[in-house]
Amino acid sequence: MPAFETNFGKLSPMTRGWTVSIIMLTGTLPSFFAGQLADSQGHLRIIEAGALIFALGAIFQASAPVLSMFIVGRALGGIGQGLWIGNISV
Repeated sequence: MPAFETNFGKLSPMTRGWTVSIIMLTGTLPSFFAGQLADSQGHLRIIEAGALIFALGAIFQASAPVLSMFIVGRALGGIGQGLWIGNISV
């Protein structure tokens, strides 16, 4: 994407891979414990906490002036996603 490259420069394939996959990597661990946590704290509370952490990550990504802050935002988004995605009913 031209706008992304303008802000952060051209990324190497490895950096691009980490940037894309960090959200799934950081979402793995919380997803293992989200169900047990929701059973003890309440499903809605965990869904709300996950959504709040995800939103914070989205704010970091949207306002990131440097690539490292963007990646931290992606990681926070993954943690939030790991919390709420296993506790929603479809």
